[in-house]
Amino acid sequence: MQPKKPRWALTSIILVICLSGCVKAWQDDFAGEGYDDNSTEEAFIVPESIDPAEMYQWQPPSEQELGARRLRQRELDSLTSEIEALVLGFSDLELATRNLDGGKATWDQKLAELDRAMMAQIAELEKTNNASREKLASLKGSVSKLESELQEIIRARESKNFRSGQYRTAFTMFRSKNYKGAVAQFLRVLKTRYPAHLRDNILFGLGASFYKLRNWKRASTSLETLVKQVPKGDKWQEASLLLALTHYRNANRSRALHILQKAMERNPPPRIHHLMKRLDIRIQEDPPVGVN
Repeated sequence: MQPKKPRWALTSIILVICLSGCVKAWQDDFAGEGYDDNSTEEAFIVPESIDPAEMYQWQPPSEQELGARRLRQRELDSLTSEIEALVLGFSDLELATRNLDGGKATWDQKLAELDRAMMAQIAELEKTNNASREKLASLKGSVSKLESELQEIIRARESKNFRSGQYRTAFTMFRSKNYKGAVAQFLRVLKTRYPAHLRDNILFGLGASFYKLRNWKRASTSLETLVKQVPKGDKWQEASLLLALTHYRNANRSRALHILQKAMERNPPPRIHHLMKRLDIRIQEDPPVGVN
């Protein structure tokens, strides 16, 4: 009786047969397709902007580095959310109504003086108009022109009147996330003879609206105007914090750090100071390359 062949021997024989057939079929296929072993591929030309000596020096980040990046991004997202929640909350109209009636007597006096000057101009035009009426036959064209000028002055005067309803509407639009509408409304209010003590609120609302629209340039312009022109306003600290964050998100790292340092020198409230400090540390540890 012949001894049994080991199972592994049979498996090896079968594997050799299969591989031989596959190789033969592979050779036939490439022969049929006109494959030429001697053919050469087109040589890859290294662009002049790339240093060939550095082409193969890149090393992929390690899991530890990727983990650190994810951790920093989560910290930045959390910090950004806290800052926006603090300075962009507008949970009610407290900001819009704050100091609306403050200094009313002083502002009413200024408006009265402007009105007297305007009324004097109107009276002079009316006087000229009345005198012209006596020569209506020959001066009809002049009278029509004077009346047109008079109406333009009246309309211009009315358009300059501050309306608290427009002011409140701007903040209401912001709160309802209608940021484009809020921008238009804030710009309209800025063209009126609004009370001086509301200037920082209006500029802050305008800058915050542009910030939410991710228009970093116009947001920083409005907020910088507030920081420079209204240093004693009640929105100065929050505007400085939002301005620093705006510059950081626009990859202007040095400007953001400068604003934070200046703001912290004025001893802001604890919560704002805490956020300023955290943002300062984050910017110094993680320069915002491509931050969106």
